[in-house]
Amino acid sequence: MPKRDLSLGWGLLEQMGVRRDDRYGPVMIGRELLIRSFAIKDGPNGARNAATLVNAAATTFMWGVLDPSSTEYPIDGIEFGKADAMMWFGISTAILVPHNGVLDSDDIPSRPDSLRSSADPEALEVASRRFEQLGDLTKAGRCAEEYAEVLKCDGESASSGRQFDRAAALFTRGNESARSSAAKQRASATDHPDSPFFRVPAGPKQSTTICGSRQFLELRKKLRLG
Repeated sequence: MPKRDLSLGWGLLEQMGVRRDDRYGPVMIGRELLIRSFAIKDGPNGARNAATLVNAAATTFMWGVLDPSSTEYPIDGIEFGKADAMMWFGISTAILVPHNGVLDSDDIPSRPDSLRSSADPEALEVASRRFEQLGDLTKAGRCAEEYAEVLKCDGESASSGRQFDRAAALFTRGNESARSSAAKQRASATDHPDSPFFRVPAGPKQSTTICGSRQFLELRKKLRLG
């Protein structure tokens, strides 16, 4: 197994004034890179700089899949950590490539067998099934709902509908009736509420996913169009 290398992510964060903290594992570093990519997207060379951060986030998340940090998941465990990093890898790559795309980057380490025959955003579906195997139906439903939003953004209404249905069923099995109802409603919704993940002021309505949020959509458009 290749040894985890977080130097790319940390190097970029340190350039932005973040003090290095070895307690941060790949998922925490990658999440911070995504948050900051949205914050800088409209600045000088915003599209290029934000894309650099998102690419670094995807790279860092893949290291989390290959070699998760035990400090990030002291209770849930390593297998949960791998699935969580896979979910975030799917989210981050979906900003840069369509649902059936593969991110062309020399920085990303060799993908594991579970992802080599699929598109990168499909990591969300792989993560959903892994969480289901682990018995975490809420996380499994969340991954399915994230993937449904990605497919909806790409105009894949039939596939998106199936993923929303799957998410709703998983939430129901996990005794999350409110999340189940919300997932069903998102299948036909056209709005993109704010996500608190990106550290924006809370609005009257908040997105239950990253990929269904206004911030994700804006990043996706900005980075693909420049």
